[in-house]
Amino acid sequence: MRTRVAALQSAFLLLLLCLNGAAQASPEHLAHNVTIYRDHWGTPHVFGKTDASTIFGFAYAQAEDNFPQLEENFVLATGRGAEVYGQDLVQEDLLNRTLAIEDHAKSDYQSVDSQMRTLCDAFAQGVNFYLARHPNVHPRGLTRIEPWYPLAFIRYNYYQNGFARDPKLGETPFSIRLASGLPEPERIERLGHRTLALSLGVRHAVHRSAPAILWSRPSLRRPDS
Repeated sequence: MRTRVAALQSAFLLLLLCLNGAAQASPEHLAHNVTIYRDHWGTPHVFGKTDASTIFGFAYAQAEDNFPQLEENFVLATGRGAEVYGQDLVQEDLLNRTLAIEDHAKSDYQSVDSQMRTLCDAFAQGVNFYLARHPNVHPRGLTRIEPWYPLAFIRYNYYQNGFARDPKLGETPFSIRLASGLPEPERIERLGHRTLALSLGVRHAVHRSAPAILWSRPSLRRPDS
């Protein structure tokens, strides 16, 4: 009996240690385990102890170099362009909703393996950590980055900026062109049906773009320093 109780206690302690290790993957923990080195040209070189801390540092450096561009990418990818740029982007946002980019990106995030979700989480944490430490930076539309945003940006690039603008379909995105002139209820229904035609494709990937070079001197530091 005592052996069984001891075994249960050991298992319980092991579980606590595992949970404690998972809890340590906080922004502060990730920041402490990555170093961003900027060379003489200002290019960031990110060295992390884990994949997650490396992605965290990459996202932090990207936000540090050009947060306005990073925010714009995600604003457009999530169909919120009109919130920032006004009614000129209403049709673009409508196309984004037609392609159900947000819904598919959220579904992608839930369906990828745990390692990929961890990397998506780390990317969002890196940008949000940057915003938390730079209150002088004022986002135009996104005060917090969600982990599915990079997946939405992939779909935005492939579908909204790619397939939907195939020259064979004409200058106007076909889903909007086909629905133009229809009464509002019928237009919404028609746009909804067109979603299926473009809802196949890109999954299990993370967009990685090189940050802009805005620094002139080398530095070696951690994001939490």
